Amino acid sequence: MQAHIQSAYVRSDGTPVSGSNHRAGCKKNPASYAFWNNRLKARLPPKWEFKNEKSKVWTEDEKEKVLEAISALPPLLVNKIVSGIYRLKTSAQLPENPAANFQNQIALYDKAFESKRNVARVLGYEFSHIYFQGMEKPEQVDYAIAAEWEATLWNGLRDKELTLNRKGFVEDDSQNNPEEDFANNIEYFLFNPKTLKEKSPKVYDWISKKFGGNFKLRIVK
Repeated sequence: MQAHIQSAYVRSDGTPVSGSNHRAGCKKNPASYAFWNNRLKARLPPKWEFKNEKSKVWTEDEKEKVLEAISALPPLLVNKIVSGIYRLKTSAQLPENPAANFQNQIALYDKAFESKRNVARVLGYEFSHIYFQGMEKPEQVDYAIAAEWEATLWNGLRDKELTLNRKGFVEDDSQNNPEEDFANNIEYFLFNPKTLKEKSPKVYDWISKKFGGNFKLRIVK
């Protein structure tokens, strides 16, 4: 770890952290730090959809928050097919969005680092999208059935033509398509499991069965 001044922020487990002066060598970084540190990019992602978006240079604070956040997420979710995590200024499509993903790339916007945000939660949601995209079709169908999408319409039809039949969902945009629904539900399973279990118990059970008892946030020491 490099020496740097760290501003106050919220840890991946929700604990507030006051500002401090970190000295080099104050703790040993997890093994995953080196892997992901090499994937923190300060340019526009290749083949990015929105060419008018602007890149930014990472601050040491931001890097530390991202690396700590990744270390806190379950290893099963942190997909190493992600080729880069890019630092951009603002989403051109949805200015309030903290992040986006496209073709195994994740972009983190200024909004991701606001004090009200949990960086691990932001990244967990984006990794969930990428995880779903990498699932085999039968596995996606299995999720759709458990989540009460119109399974008989799945084969041969686009996501937007599917209908969510269950009454409870954690976010309104869960109704958009199975992928959005999956990403929202994984986010809530990790960060607000009580709400997910109350609103969508079948989905909660499906995630529990698929990922097992170790699928939870890890404490970053």
